[in-house]
Amino acid sequence: MVRAVVSLVVRSFVVCVAVAVLNPVVRAGSLPAQPSAEAVVAINVVRKANRRNCVGTGFFVGRDGKLVTSWHVIRDAASISIRTAGGRMLPATVVAEDAGYDLVVLQADGENWPALQLAAADGTKPGAAVRLLTALDARTLRQGIIAAVQRIFGKDMLQVTTELRPGFSGSPLINSDGHVVGVANGQ
Repeated sequence: MVRAVVSLVVRSFVVCVAVAVLNPVVRAGSLPAQPSAEAVVAINVVRKANRRNCVGTGFFVGRDGKLVTSWHVIRDAASISIRTAGGRMLPATVVAEDAGYDLVVLQADGENWPALQLAAADGTKPGAAVRLLTALDARTLRQGIIAAVQRIFGKDMLQVTTELRPGFSGSPLINSDGHVVGVANGQ
């Protein structure tokens, strides 16, 4: 399989969006340190214009049902639903969005969801090993390395070597401590 260089949104922005929306749900040390494949979901979208179905990946960042995914995954959505690791289908609604950073926070019903912990913003360095956890490939961890941290169009981005396929957008990029450092952006 061909390896691609993938741009991922630096986790520091995810914290800005997620902490503003989730506070006080997300606190340092309040979530499990090791990543849980159960926290990763498939995002299913029906577009308004053409009623076409689209899919992506997202992940819980709060036990109360808050999720993060890429904004372009849900752009122009007539309806949004998630499919959990256990196969449950649930509706989701937009809580906060930033098209410029290609990020959105969704809300799904329920509580006690497994959630991923966000990493400290300053801990992401080139050469660090990372893993991409996707919902559309049997929740497989794909290995990669941070090739660079750079500013693109005024936004801090991670450039990572890993395979990216359709439907992987919104997947969490996880460091060696099991914390989320970025969100896959495959557009």
